[in-house]
Amino acid sequence: MATINMQNTKKRLLETNRNLEKEITERKKVERDLIVSQNRLEYVKQIGALACSSLRLEEVLESILKGTLEASRASIGMIFLKDPETGLLTLCSAIGLSDEFINEYRNNPVKPGEGLTGLISETGKPIFIPMDSANDSRSARAILKSENLNSFIGVPIYAASEILGVMNILTRPPDTLTKQEITLASAIGAHVGYAIRNAQHFEETMRSEIKLLNYQKELQSLTSQLSLIEEHEKRRIATELHDCIGQPLALSKIKLTQLNKMALSDESRDIITELLQLIELTIKETRTLTFELSPPILYELGLSQAIKWLIDQFRVKHGLEITFEDNEQITEFDHNIRFFIFQAVRELLVNIVKHSEAKTAKICLTSDNNNLKVIVEDNGIGFPDSPDKKSGYGLFNIREKMNHIKGQFDIDSSAGKGTRVTLIVPFGADIKHGEKGLS
Repeated sequence: MATINMQNTKKRLLETNRNLEKEITERKKVERDLIVSQNRLEYVKQIGALACSSLRLEEVLESILKGTLEASRASIGMIFLKDPETGLLTLCSAIGLSDEFINEYRNNPVKPGEGLTGLISETGKPIFIPMDSANDSRSARAILKSENLNSFIGVPIYAASEILGVMNILTRPPDTLTKQEITLASAIGAHVGYAIRNAQHFEETMRSEIKLLNYQKELQSLTSQLSLIEEHEKRRIATELHDCIGQPLALSKIKLTQLNKMALSDESRDIITELLQLIELTIKETRTLTFELSPPILYELGLSQAIKWLIDQFRVKHGLEITFEDNEQITEFDHNIRFFIFQAVRELLVNIVKHSEAKTAKICLTSDNNNLKVIVEDNGIGFPDSPDKKSGYGLFNIREKMNHIKGQFDIDSSAGKGTRVTLIVPFGADIKHGEKGLS
């Protein structure tokens, strides 16, 4: 009896030991799995942080791919991004593959449903091939066989519920991947989508800004070309006014004066005198119009003399007292630039007359070895708001032309304290191209 009890006790002890060993084994497995999960989670966090550390799409994709390969101990990786309109998948980042392979997929995007990558994008489900993935029946392109590929894991990249692309990680023999790497890669694919989307939006914004800047440059060039066309047309019209109207009128006046000296009746002399007065008035108006269109003095005597003439005109017509200073050693510009500066000064004086309520103004021309500085200032009411907000066509036109020729345009003004406008024009500027040329 005692022997039987002893045997039963021994059996129970053995069974208890087996149960304990089993429990310990299971607990160790759970602990190992927990450590693996913690490490996997840490890798996902680190890769996500790396992906969010840049807004350059190329850097974001590279950091995701490098981190995933390190975490999974794979040696080859690819990230394909999906065109939201066509569904085509373009290879945007690759590690461990030949240039021939990369060029094949970059030049010929993967169609929806094509091969393993297209299938993952279409279904949204990961694919795992433990070995010899290049010979899988679903692999669509022959070039895969030339890369000697072994294990394959492909996962979708998500942002919310939208598939942005596909990430593939692979090995070459004898290295292999396991099902654990599927969980890791899937977690990464679900975690980094927003970083990729942010980088895509950033690059789209940058491309839009570059496009806008190019449009702005084209606008500046077009504005300058239109101004030159306008100036050339004005010169042509002014020349025709002088040659075709001014000179015949002057000759008519001479003839009528001679006729008036002949023995004529008082009534005839009165008519001739009246005609002479009308012709004289027409000659003056024609001369004024000629100067308004394109003052000959600007091309014959230079910028300083033309501005002096302009000052006289504003003094007579508008009662604006203007003082003028120049260092009398100003390098003469190309006639296009000369005309632009003259037009800018005239536009600024018109603004003074129309808006400033100023009684006096001052124009200064100074120069050094590199630039001409033009300052136009008045003692008027100034701008109640920031002068940069002023967007009238005249000021806009001046600003755009100054930007085009790499010059400077500044307005300094405050309410009740007048306005000071400064133009700095580089010597040798070419208004047709916005670069420096021969003056």
